[in-house]
Amino acid sequence: MKNFKKLFLFASITATALTACKYEEGVGISFVAKRDRISNEWTVTSYKIDGTEKDSIKKSFSYGDSLELVWTIMRTGNYNMNLNYTKAYSDKNGGKMLLANASSNISEKLYDYHKNIIYSIVGSGGKWSFEHRHNRIQFSGVKTTDVSGSNVNQGLSCEILELRNKKVQLQTIAADGKKHTITLEPRNKEPKQFK
Repeated sequence: MKNFKKLFLFASITATALTACKYEEGVGISFVAKRDRISNEWTVTSYKIDGTEKDSIKKSFSYGDSLELVWTIMRTGNYNMNLNYTKAYSDKNGGKMLLANASSNISEKLYDYHKNIIYSIVGSGGKWSFEHRHNRIQFSGVKTTDVSGSNVNQGLSCEILELRNKKVQLQTIAADGKKHTITLEPRNKEPKQFK
């Protein structure tokens, strides 16, 4: 009977380890739920198209050393994308607000983030869900109509390449067939758990 229990325990651990290796990159097994790993405030640290880093697109997620586009993914299945002060700017200025003056182009930057490639698809907020046994994630933006009368925020479906507390890597295929790989890292050192 003891041998049977040991064999059963060994088989269970082996089966769990083998089925846990579901992402191309990252750890083979994690005891933190996938929903908890994805729930955080994320910033884009890399943006590649067909394996080539696209600095111009990556730069569209941050504006100098003061502002950055933050993608907040909540455990409840909601997300939002907002422009926030960078942690470095807030720390340096004691949390003071950024002031736009005649010599700065902050107002242009505040509008430019609407032109960001991801923001233009997922918008400022909506719902997210895992698909295909947690191998994909779907972001469904709230459909609105812009001033031209066209629908915006259609949604984004991505394959999950890596899912860790400190790094998420998503990949989507654009209409032209090119692979877009987005690397996200947490905005804060300690992950926030959004309920």
